[in-house]
Amino acid sequence: MKDTRKEIEGFCLFLRDNKQILKELKNEIAQLKYDLLDEDDINRHIISTAKENGFNFTYEDLKDYEKEMQKGKELSDEQLLEIVGGSSIRKSIAGGLLSLITFISPSSMLANNMHAYAASNNTYVTCVNVEKTDNEDQIDLNSYLKEAKISEAQEKAFEITNKLFSKTLSNVAQLHEISSYRYYKIFPETELEKQLDSAVENGDLPIKEFTLGQINSEAKLNEEKENGKSPEFKIIKGIDALKLSETADDCSIVQVASQFNALESVSTQPSAVKEWIYDNTQGPRASLQSVAAAKHREAAHLQNELPDAIQGVLEKCILKDGNNILKKYPGLYKNGYLQLLKIDSIEDLQSLKDFLISNINEFKVLSQWVKCEGTGKKQLQVFSAAPSFQGAYVDWNKNDNKTKLLKEICDVIVSNEYKSIAQIAAIRSEQIGEPVSLHLTLIGQGVFQNPPEIIKSSIEKVKQELKGTNVKFYLHGWSEKDCQKWEKYM
Repeated sequence: MKDTRKEIEGFCLFLRDNKQILKELKNEIAQLKYDLLDEDDINRHIISTAKENGFNFTYEDLKDYEKEMQKGKELSDEQLLEIVGGSSIRKSIAGGLLSLITFISPSSMLANNMHAYAASNNTYVTCVNVEKTDNEDQIDLNSYLKEAKISEAQEKAFEITNKLFSKTLSNVAQLHEISSYRYYKIFPETELEKQLDSAVENGDLPIKEFTLGQINSEAKLNEEKENGKSPEFKIIKGIDALKLSETADDCSIVQVASQFNALESVSTQPSAVKEWIYDNTQGPRASLQSVAAAKHREAAHLQNELPDAIQGVLEKCILKDGNNILKKYPGLYKNGYLQLLKIDSIEDLQSLKDFLISNINEFKVLSQWVKCEGTGKKQLQVFSAAPSFQGAYVDWNKNDNKTKLLKEICDVIVSNEYKSIAQIAAIRSEQIGEPVSLHLTLIGQGVFQNPPEIIKSSIEKVKQELKGTNVKFYLHGWSEKDCQKWEKYM
């Protein structure tokens, strides 16, 4: 090949060293896949990004480079697909995308710091076979859901928390050997907290973050639904979320009513895991099924290493007056709390709604494979949140513009969270070839006082995503009133 080899390999190295550009490119590719654009469209987009950053090669150069790679390795397209893309690379996006697939789904190329396939020292694969970078680059969605892997730090913490579990009848987080009041710096840290802090410092993070766009894309590629087959569901009343693992199947998927930062607190001020037991709502109690996992999230948060579902989206929201929404309304988002009543302008609420609709695929879904003390069962906890109207009164029966916009914003966020967790369950079921149990809760219907109508649109999306799949889903309500809400919309 001519000098275009250097241009292509140089672009690969450039992406490796510029994580933000790499991350933006991956998100854009995920959206292109979601829109079902073909291979040529995707490759032209990659080439356009390369040119914007000073690298000069054409679509034909890229195809020639791919052919040279395949010829040198003597691998069939099927083998190359299996090694490079795994099950996330399907018919519509195969061919030329392989040349840069490392940067769209890099985990398969970088896993265990091994070469993805044999290559000479001059090839692209050698250039990018580097040390693992950030958390989201270490594993793709299919592998994450299929492997159900507990992080090394959490495994070590679990050995301690599970051993001490029998000492307490409520939850192990209260034990002085496990927890301190970490956000009040006058208290010394426990040895467990020091271990988790060190693990976070060394890159062992609790949360694997995927965007709605990535999940949507993979769900469409995995889609093999049988027309007419309705999903199986059951409404369950009165199970204490702290005890759910005693009755739920191993490796169940559990929706945890949380905050947008995967933590729990009774206000916009952070609360140590030790305090969560005093918040007698579903989210904290569900989280405390696995104290080791919760402590891992806490450690990451204290080092600013815990991802956030919505903050990155809000940071990009520019209002009609040219102001960023978070700067104009500094109280709008804090510690995982989205407080829409801080916005006093109808025009700004409209702008936020329109922005969220256009950018909802950038919303992050935060989840963590956890192991539950006492039972040893695994769960995939998916942390879902709603806007907070805590401590206020909103008459959802009013028909004015502000109330209408608030309802619509809540619906955009919450119903898409329900949709994504249904997709996650469907993808895992396909990956393992077995039924999967999904446990759903009433997000935003307690102290956060969201409009009840959002449950209707949410459950409609869940049923649509689970139609024809091998997923059993359970709808949890603590009271008779909660169960009646589910019944109303099923």
